Parts: sequence; C-alpha cells; structure tokens
Amino acid sequence: RRFAAGLQLLAAYTVSKSIQSGTNFADPFNYMVKSLASDDVPQRLVTSFVYELPVGKGKPFGNAWGKGADAALGGWEVAGIVNYQEGFPFTPSITSELDNGQGTQPNRVCNGTLSNRNINHWFDTSCFTQPGVNLIGNSGFNILRGPTLRNWDLTLGKSWIFTETRKLQFRTEF
Repeated sequence: RRFAAGLQLLAAYTVSKSIQSGTNFADPFNYMVKSLASDDVPQRLVTSFVYELPVGKGKPFGNAWGKGADAALGGWEVAGIVNYQEGFPFTPSITSELDNGQGTQPNRVCNGTLSNRNINHWFDTSCFTQPGVNLIGNSGFNILRGPTLRNWDLTLGKSWIFTETRKLQFRTEF
C-alpha cells in the first residue's frame, strides 16, 4: 500500500520447496540421494511499514506550532520490518563406525519430532540409533527442522528539512 495518511505498508508471503541431490558422501554407491535442500524455507512472511506521525507543520496535529516546537516535535516517523519464517532442515548425525573417515546417518526408528521443543531438547534422540559397523543408517538427509525465525527491526527517525537540497536526519534502530 502506498502512502495514505502517513502510512505505507508492504507484505510478502512465500510458499516454496527446495530439493537437492548429491548429499550422501558417506556412501559412494548411493550419493545422488534427493532430499530437502539445507536452505529450504517452506513458508516465509515479511512485512514492512513506515508511519509518519501526524504531528508538526502540515499535519493534523501541531500545524500552528512555532518553528521551535515544530523542529523538536514534528517530522518524526516510525518504521519497521517483521520477518517470520520456518526453520531450516537439518540432518541428525551420529558417531561413525565406517572405514571411510566420514560421519554417518543414524538408523531412524521413529519420527523424532517433539511437540514441546526447547533449546536443550529439540528432537527425540532416542529415535536415532547407531547402525552396525561399516553400515550406513536409514534416516535420510534434512529430515528434521530447526527453530523458526521471528525477527523484528524497528526504526525511530526525525528529519529536519533546511532547503530543497539540504536535510538532516536523526535515526535510531532496534
């Protein structure tokens, strides 16, 4: 949405799926395995806004202020960017007992996802077991998802316009 009453909005929602192949370096006879790409983000919402506060010269409030009051209180704006996206996929790993010096995939005996995840217990480790000596597990690549991203950027700014070509701006960002 373009500027209307000092407000501008922008939003983008993306649904996608990114697949890769060739990530299985532990098994040279089966290396072109298809899996989710490591940078796959199935859903992402990004919004941004700019709001010029309705205070100061030419605005609904404070239009009759003197130059000093307008210089201090007029011309402020608030802006921000909000980003929500699902987490990146990852592959659980386990200590290798292969002769090739590479890590290995564990055997997957159950799903591995938890309903109440936290930083200390993100997935069910009991669902992944050590394969036999010189064997590669059956778990696959990028089968679990990391934490979602929730990011807010906020800006508070003030502009002083001196001439058509000269402007001073104060800006603080969080």
